[in-house]
Amino acid sequence: MNDLISIIIPIYNTENYLQRCIGSVVNQTYKKIEIILVDDGSSDRSLEICNEYKMRDSRVRVIHNEHRGSINARKCGLCAAEGVYAGFVDSDDWVDADMYEILYSGCINGHSEMTVCKMMIETNEFSYVKRSFSVKDGTYSMEDIGALLTTHFYAADADNGVFSGAYCDKLVKRDLLYNNLMCVEDQIRGGEDSICIYPTTLSTRKISFINKALYHYRQRKQSMLHGQDEQCFMDINAYYLYMKKKFSESIYANILLNKLKQYVLRVVLDGINYRFGFSDDILVPNYVPPYKELLSKGGHNIILYGAGKVGRDYMEFFRLVGVINVIAWVDKDYDGFTKAGLNVESPKVIDKYNYDMVLIAVVNEKIADEIRDELIEEGVEKQNILFVYPKSIVSECLKKLT
Repeated sequence: MNDLISIIIPIYNTENYLQRCIGSVVNQTYKKIEIILVDDGSSDRSLEICNEYKMRDSRVRVIHNEHRGSINARKCGLCAAEGVYAGFVDSDDWVDADMYEILYSGCINGHSEMTVCKMMIETNEFSYVKRSFSVKDGTYSMEDIGALLTTHFYAADADNGVFSGAYCDKLVKRDLLYNNLMCVEDQIRGGEDSICIYPTTLSTRKISFINKALYHYRQRKQSMLHGQDEQCFMDINAYYLYMKKKFSESIYANILLNKLKQYVLRVVLDGINYRFGFSDDILVPNYVPPYKELLSKGGHNIILYGAGKVGRDYMEFFRLVGVINVIAWVDKDYDGFTKAGLNVESPKVIDKYNYDMVLIAVVNEKIADEIRDELIEEGVEKQNILFVYPKSIVSECLKKLT
């Protein structure tokens, strides 16, 4: 049995990444696919690249729209899709050549409506598997696994757990996706994946899991630095009201509504710090630096390694509280952060400074280990490197809600 699979790629101004993305889909080992490229009003060469692939491969179809946002682009692709199963690929990412063959086998062999794989995070510096499943390979009925899945919805630590709210690591029955996506308003921004994927998951009878990282998610540092958006709290409210209604209909309503509240609290804090435009500074830092560990090791003058959310929160705490003196702030992607207005240098400058400790400020332990190894290779003494898993103020508050 070889069913048609629809692979939909929503596209908006990603000319620099598009050829690798589309090429990885065109070269799938599972050949009975249609590739639907939805150009959402790009102003760069994206549409031109799409049309080039259309001329080369009869399986490629191109839809060109005015810019209406990612939800509308996904809807357009799904309405045009003729496959029994459908999957989405983000236009700056890529997939392994056998991804859809493996996911399709999971659906067919398990008689499941959804198959999920793991995801590889690709940064300028590192590659690592995003999620370690807490279930084994295989197929599970929602009756058996529903309670476990729902506890992982909106996981605060997205690098661990059993399930993500993303489209791109899944192959799903097309009709099931259609029924859940078409009732989402195009105007909703923020949580565009989970607003469809979570209700879709709750509608399934069986889900299969493949413990292989088949999808490559490109994490661009610049995209993590949010621009000002004074509508962000209206967006959060629209998302909350929609999901509250959906979750209230589930047999897991109590779990889901509590997880939704936790998620909204985190997003509101993110909005205050990065989106709403109150200030150029972080107003409510979330991650607390390991003061006790630093001071016990004599770390009064430190180099801070990492300028992501953890690093920026640490930096703000050090600025507000004092006690610890940050003599240099470094990150491999220093150029991107410098362009965003942060005073970040290359790690290559570390040997120019007289410091007590190098504090690694990242949320992923595997990345922290790789940074530590690189620092040691560059001549930093192991005892002068500190990583403590970041403690979140929000997480501590959320414990009181459960």
